[in-house]
Amino acid sequence: MTAQTIELPNHKLGDRWPAGADETTVLKIGPILINGEAPPNSLFRVEMRFKQDASRYIIDSDPTQRDAPLNITNAATWEAEIPVTQNFLPSAGRWEWDLAFYDTVNASPLTLFAGTQTVLSQI
Repeated sequence: MTAQTIELPNHKLGDRWPAGADETTVLKIGPILINGEAPPNSLFRVEMRFKQDASRYIIDSDPTQRDAPLNITNAATWEAEIPVTQNFLPSAGRWEWDLAFYDTVNASPLTLFAGTQTVLSQI
């Protein structure tokens, strides 16, 4: 299975993410369908990884592995949300990202979404 490509909107360095978000905004993920059907196993973990050269930034439902939180809201339908992130990506430029899902049966992640996000410098 190939990850679906999604280009995230440009982001201004130092701003909250998602752009223009207030304190109640979240980025919602799911429900997820695999081959047109609900996943057979419950969701255990979700990880959104950003990469720029040697720099890494991780938004994760595992509190021991993250720079910012990601919350699973419905494990059966693979729904999650990312709350407003105050200290998002530390440098300007083009960042590659992917979104991986871990279920309760398979040890390997299933990467369903990937793309890029450009972080613009402050003026």
